Amino acid sequence: MNLKTLALSAALVTGLVAPMAQAIIVVPAAYATGVVTAVDAARGTVTVDGIAYTATPTRLNDVTTGSQIGVAYLTVGGKLTAIAIEPAATEAGDEMAE
Repeated sequence: MNLKTLALSAALVTGLVAPMAQAIIVVPAAYATGVVTAVDAARGTVTVDGIAYTATPTRLNDVTTGSQIGVAYLTVGGKLTAIAIEPAATEAGDEMAE
């Protein structure tokens, strides 16, 4: 499953588990790619090209400073929250790993 499919699935599931009394709003994830400049698993943050994203520590297990990643994220409570992180494509035309 690629990053965009995973992000869409997560957004749909999030919308489906909302209480039935409320209107269901599905917000598509935004995508960013870039170089990791900082990782703080203890605080649950990863910084990509100067932009900080919150993430669960398990999402940060394989993320290292200097690596290129793709991030699918939502804005939750004013914070950019990563819902999926994958290594970025290494060559033009490559798709992210499934």
